[in-house]
Amino acid sequence: MPNSGISLNVPATWSKASSSEWISLYNADEKASVDVRVTSAVDGDTVDQWANREKTYMSNTFLPSYIQIEPISDVKVSDISAKQLKYAYNYGDAAKKHTV
Repeated sequence: MPNSGISLNVPATWSKASSSEWISLYNADEKASVDVRVTSAVDGDTVDQWANREKTYMSNTFLPSYIQIEPISDVKVSDISAKQLKYAYNYGDAAKKHTV
């Protein structure tokens, strides 16, 4: 099996925090960050089912006034068909985080 995964280049001064599900890389004032959530497919899952489950997860994580979720869209990543879920959220402060 070939190597798989993702690679990210962020400034060396950024910090890292992780849990069993999330990896977060962020700058000193936390105004810039990259967050990666790792999940597993369910047997028989389609990409559409997975994307909709993620959308539901985010909808259930935030109150409606704290998150804006765009419709799931079709994209290509390295010539492979994929789904993109974009959303913006905040924790009740002025900082709005945009996620793809």
